[in-house]
Amino acid sequence: MNLKELLNIETVSLRNSKIRDRLKPSNPPVDASGYEAQMFLILINLGYSKNEHIDLLNLHSAKQFLNDKKYFGVTLSESAWIHTHNSKYPDIRVSDQAIRAKVLSKGINGVCSQHCSHSISYSYSHNGGRVTRSFPLITEFCWNGKVTCLAELIANCEAIWIEQFLDLGFSLQYIAIVVKILKSSLATYSPNKVHNTIQLRFPYKDDYIAITPVVSHRVLSELQKACANDSLRYRSLLYPQKGYTNTGSLLTGLGGRINVLSYYSNTMKYHQELEKYVNQLTDESLFYNKALSFTRFKKALYEITFSVRYLTLRAKRLARIDAIKVIRRVIYLWLFRILRYKKYANLDEEKLREGSLIKELVEYGNAEAPSLAVKLNAKLNLQLSENDATKKFAYHPKLLELLKRQIKYVLHHRDAHDEHLQSNFTYLHVKNITAEDINTLSNLYLWGMPSIIALTGFSHEFELNLRRAGVFLKVIGVAIFVHSYQVKCNSSLPECDRINGKADQYIPARPALVDLPRSRMKFDLVFRLALQDTLEANISLEVLANAFPDRIMGGEIFLSDKKIKKQFYLTSNIQELFSFLRFISHKGCWLCPTDHRLRGISELSSLLKRDEELKPVHIGYAYLEQPKSREGAISSRHCFGESILGIAKCVHPIDANNKGLKFFFDNAFWAPKISEFSTLMTK
Repeated sequence: MNLKELLNIETVSLRNSKIRDRLKPSNPPVDASGYEAQMFLILINLGYSKNEHIDLLNLHSAKQFLNDKKYFGVTLSESAWIHTHNSKYPDIRVSDQAIRAKVLSKGINGVCSQHCSHSISYSYSHNGGRVTRSFPLITEFCWNGKVTCLAELIANCEAIWIEQFLDLGFSLQYIAIVVKILKSSLATYSPNKVHNTIQLRFPYKDDYIAITPVVSHRVLSELQKACANDSLRYRSLLYPQKGYTNTGSLLTGLGGRINVLSYYSNTMKYHQELEKYVNQLTDESLFYNKALSFTRFKKALYEITFSVRYLTLRAKRLARIDAIKVIRRVIYLWLFRILRYKKYANLDEEKLREGSLIKELVEYGNAEAPSLAVKLNAKLNLQLSENDATKKFAYHPKLLELLKRQIKYVLHHRDAHDEHLQSNFTYLHVKNITAEDINTLSNLYLWGMPSIIALTGFSHEFELNLRRAGVFLKVIGVAIFVHSYQVKCNSSLPECDRINGKADQYIPARPALVDLPRSRMKFDLVFRLALQDTLEANISLEVLANAFPDRIMGGEIFLSDKKIKKQFYLTSNIQELFSFLRFISHKGCWLCPTDHRLRGISELSSLLKRDEELKPVHIGYAYLEQPKSREGAISSRHCFGESILGIAKCVHPIDANNKGLKFFFDNAFWAPKISEFSTLMTK
């Protein structure tokens, strides 16, 4: 409802309820242009609590609020705690940490407050008992085409809003005092010390920088609007009633329930390495027929053969592309054992004589691929017809040519090793890493996806541990393959921090913090290393294993294989490494950086809807100030940093195999980029 419709509601209680609901931070700002007088009364009367049952359009109550030191006097005194970035979210134990600042860099490629224009910058967090008094100043609305709030308009001396004070009988001297206070309250400010806040340490020039992550009110508010419109996948976090008022006005306005993005890597619940399940096959035909029964394969065939309705032709075309990708992957699995017969199928001469088709498969050259594709297409349709679940797709006219093209593609790309490529770097592949109790929230906007920026600190700690062992190397890039990700039901509670006394009983109590579950992730890491000594044979695998850090993303690391040689693989031969990576679990994915230019939440939503393989990830921090010395910091330089959301592509291992070695080594690695304005992970 627009403001005119709200004002026309005759019943006072209903009108008050509708107006309060309409002004929630999760709704688009209401346009007050032309209704400045009514909007002014509404904003001032919002300073009363709901229990006082004040008519939001009552002139007398608004004037009384502005005259009373217990009301507007408190509002003005508390305006000193207006912030742009909330350091008390989600930990209310942080105090004296009001931050009003902007991102220094104008070229951040990611979601940050710089690119959000549909919400105000300002919010309030200090005293939970006085949070209602802040609503007149920081409730957002739209005026003259711009999202703003009363504090900003008064501080900028907008004439029409200054006149509202005059119309209520207040003097120019009184107004001048209000303007002066609000200008001071909105001025750029950062605290002189850090206390009870998280600090993350990163390499910076010849030393280190400590970054305190803070959440942007503008980004968090705009995220609530996008989630309310179902533009993004999200989940709600519920804060304890006693805690959310202390956390700030945003969470109070939302009733303690806040939405965060909810995305996961494209992995399946169970995983098994290709080489293991291929060796276990007993099918005499050597074709992996079970792949043809995969649910995703049947859905892809249905997408191609039957008319599925979409709102736009673009959506229909993108759905068809996704279906073709799935079909191609399944065909690759169907032929996998034969295509890799030398190492995994153990074919002997007798099996080769069993059928001419299998013999052609293991011996063909590229010249025979077209004729072989025709025979394989016939074989594939025959096997589809023998299965009750897929027989309706066998020999379907819309599938015959398409399946043959995908078979040709798989045959043509099966040996794309790019043998001529060389590398000046050494690579370390660490397999089957399990991390327990990692942070499910990689940052305060995102649930589920692993934190990419955490790989920077992890890699640096690895370097330092090796340096102590006499091995000098530099990690210049890291690739991550996620096998599985699981949110654990049991979660760790915050420690008790006070004693509650009641009826002569003293009971330990926990802080009013949101209780977030932890997660379990199994993954591989591939490090790109620059060694001072290029003879990696001189580096003992035992030294690498002992230097490997034991924590990542807030969780503890467990190495699954007892034999170090099975877990750590060091080589400078990229052909050898890629040959091994071809046989990694087909039920996981590589999290790869992308070239997409990301500007705001709307662009993020558009990209995620366009491509199911794209996922939001936490890529780093944008500085809100020049790094400087600060009391309580763990390094000589400190700054407050705004968390940045980037975008990654979940690349299926079969797609990585088909695209070849050059694609993988050019596109799979993240590299730290640390400057005077930001600390980010980029391509």
